[in-house]
Amino acid sequence: MVEIFVPQSFVYKELVYLKNMGDENKREKAARAISIVMMIDSIVTAIIHFIGLYFCFEEYKLTH
Repeated sequence: MVEIFVPQSFVYKELVYLKNMGDENKREKAARAISIVMMIDSIVTAIIHFIGLYFCFEEYKLTH
């Protein structure tokens, strides 16, 4: 699935940042926060796709 709100380049930069972070506690907290943001982004993206699919089916019903 293509992420709409968070570009892949941002994700890559954040993963590199996490990898190079020294403090283990900070790394864990940052990884958890990034994971939550990516999960929310994926859910919003899925909802947008389902809404688009719904309207496509509705349009198809009206034309056929």
